[in-house]
Amino acid sequence: MKYVIVTDNQGEESPILFPECIPHYCAVNNLRTVVVSAGFCWKEDGKWIASGMSESLHKNSRPEDSELIQRYFK
Repeated sequence: MKYVIVTDNQGEESPILFPECIPHYCAVNNLRTVVVSAGFCWKEDGKWIASGMSESLHKNSRPEDSELIQRYFK
């Protein structure tokens, strides 16, 4: 699974998860938002793990991404 973390107009961060067959840049191509981080994620022992980076967006994952994804996708 891949993911991006985007911000809305108020600065609220939200994760978007999508299949690995879709390039990161395609997942956010038509969105009017700011991408703050991106990478890969998976669920392990009931918790989401975020890691890696997006080469197409030149964005890395952040330590707090796992927690944010966990809050949205329990």
